[in-house]
Amino acid sequence: SVLASHFFYLAFENTICTDYVTEKVFDRLKNNIVPVVMRRRILEGVIPSDSFIAADDFDSPKELAKYLEKVSSDELLYKRYFSWRENHAISDFDTMRTNGVCVLCSDLWKK
Repeated sequence: SVLASHFFYLAFENTICTDYVTEKVFDRLKNNIVPVVMRRRILEGVIPSDSFIAADDFDSPKELAKYLEKVSSDELLYKRYFSWRENHAISDFDTMRTNGVCVLCSDLWKK
């Protein structure tokens, strides 16, 4: 697969929305590829903060590119983006979507 030869994947959201996370993020995490997302705040609390790179952490696209080059040439730095696997697991996106609906329904029922 083409993805197998890449360190990173630009998992930019189709829509910038507070509670919307593109499935591309979860797919790349399962494939051992570091997702690069537009905004950190959208993913914080959803997936481990050390499992992705956020473009808005950098002052410019050039700075982001320099950092990606640095990470791809430093094996230890790159592997840090996968250290979350020691304490966390990634669920199938469809399972998470179903569970999310179940939680929403449960919360609504309680009210």
